[in-house]
Amino acid sequence: MRLENRNDILYLDKIKFKSIKDNIVDDDCEKMVEIETTEELEILLNLNENDILNNILFDGLLNDIGYHFYKKEQCIIFKLFKVLPVEDWNYSISPKEYCKLFKFYFADCDPIYEEGNIFVEVVYFVDKNERLKDTEIFFLNEIGNIHKKIFQHCNINKNIEFPPEHLTAGISILQYFGKLLQEKYPNEKVSVSIKQEGLRVTMIIETPDGKKEEIEEYLNRYGMVITNQITPQEFTSNPIQLIELKQELREAQNKILFQQELLSLKDDTYKNRIISLEDEVNFLRKEFSEALLTNKENIEILLSSLLTKDKLIKRLTKSIEKRDITETKQLLLELKKEDSKGYVSLKEHIDNIIVGNLTNTSAWLEFLITHFSK
Repeated sequence: MRLENRNDILYLDKIKFKSIKDNIVDDDCEKMVEIETTEELEILLNLNENDILNNILFDGLLNDIGYHFYKKEQCIIFKLFKVLPVEDWNYSISPKEYCKLFKFYFADCDPIYEEGNIFVEVVYFVDKNERLKDTEIFFLNEIGNIHKKIFQHCNINKNIEFPPEHLTAGISILQYFGKLLQEKYPNEKVSVSIKQEGLRVTMIIETPDGKKEEIEEYLNRYGMVITNQITPQEFTSNPIQLIELKQELREAQNKILFQQELLSLKDDTYKNRIISLEDEVNFLRKEFSEALLTNKENIEILLSSLLTKDKLIKRLTKSIEKRDITETKQLLLELKKEDSKGYVSLKEHIDNIIVGNLTNTSAWLEFLITHFSK
């Protein structure tokens, strides 16, 4: 297909297509063609540089996407912009914070928030043999990917795969955290959603501006209560929450017992695998410990629990605090020799962090990871 200008009438393969007008949009070209329908747009987007006429601006806004392109000196300048209305903005971050994060992830773009809308604009120089449609697809994919990154940046995601007998109790405990968050941030846009696929449960927390680290810390402390590492009184001083939290923990035990009885009726072989309720609760706590607590806190808890058992650990802790490389290496070797179980436990936690990532890892922990004896 090829465009042709005949007395300010645009023809496409010798068929009358559109009127050519004086450009009233900008100073890029003297003449312009308004894109008014999706049919017209699709025809134009499937053209390439050889098909487009020089010094005619093509301009239109369809489905909240702006199209603005023209050809000069064998080069097509293609400006695309996406309009994001904020009238029904239901996200946990503000439009201004959204623009800031968008710029962070896409340095070539400078989003603008004005007149009740966010405008995301990018200018492309289209290659000679490339269709305009390919550039549009690239733009929309890029915008979509960055949109996801922004909310992944602001969200907290936790995944736990429960055994059948723990599923109901586990979901209930996660749902109660959502209630606690609403009470802690009554005037903030914070939400908790629980998604279940089989035995796998995902908790997604949408955090408001600047609150992600604070909420992560709150979630970690909640995890410590559930896993019996701190008391409910250490978590909250609110008397109503204390009663509710204790009741939630009691109900978790009852739900595990009920699921055990239910599963034993459905599966005769399950009776042979039933362990004590106390062991089941401890196992549930372990699952929450692995899912809700950060690696940093798990190691701190491990070291603090070992402190009461071994003078060697006390010396190791002090050498880490002093950043004494030589002494730390020596004490790790001694730990490996004298307390193989303690050494293996510590090494497993270190390995888990290395396999994961070191983001937000404290300085003392980075020191320990760097100098841990192999």
